[in-house]
Amino acid sequence: MATAVVSFGSTGLPPILDKLAGLEARARDFSQPLALVARLLEGTAVKAFETQGQSLGSPWRALAPATVTARTRRWGYYRRASSVGGPSWPILVWSGRLLGGFQLGSPDHVREISAFALRWGTRVPYAAPLSRARPMVAFRSDFARREVIGQPLRLWLQGVPLGAIETVVRARTRL
Repeated sequence: MATAVVSFGSTGLPPILDKLAGLEARARDFSQPLALVARLLEGTAVKAFETQGQSLGSPWRALAPATVTARTRRWGYYRRASSVGGPSWPILVWSGRLLGGFQLGSPDHVREISAFALRWGTRVPYAAPLSRARPMVAFRSDFARREVIGQPLRLWLQGVPLGAIETVVRARTRL
């Protein structure tokens, strides 16, 4: 009479357990990929100002004639000299404060990162009303939004190093 023997090996189990332990550790603190998301958002804002909105999908509309006149004649807010450009260009850049508010190091910049949350933006009081007509941080498509916000978190959980995540996302979004 023949005997059948069945044996199971567990050689594949330790690497799987190691990966699960790494996943668990990474899932406890998202602050590193959230800091990357903040840097990517800063890049999105800077690019929007550099391209005058074109990078977000549509160029910002031209300044109102009254604004061009005020800039030319140096009325009101425009009494101060421009940091760059002239009366009709660049749009949303006169003192540089608005753009600076989206960049780390500015007193107007908001960047608060915890293990599970990112609060990012600007404290410049006139940013919100201006952004209705000329968005400063937006995404050209759902793909771009997922790449900047979702991909870093997903790849982080998969164990991809932050430098590699940043390289891939910047290449795919052209930031």
